[in-house]
Amino acid sequence: MEDNSEVAAKEGLKDMSFKVGRGFHYRFKIEAIREGITMKDLLVRCFEAYIRSKSDKAS
Repeated sequence: MEDNSEVAAKEGLKDMSFKVGRGFHYRFKIEAIREGITMKDLLVRCFEAYIRSKSDKAS
């Protein structure tokens, strides 16, 4: 599976703008810090895990 940077290099980047609650933002940011990654990378990992979990259920 290609990582997000490889995909972005091929496809280009697109902004995503949305609001989240302060508490969610804080918890999300703290988790990214704990993992030593950016919030964007954490979001990508979360989405990829979500997609994998859906395909696992379909199998």
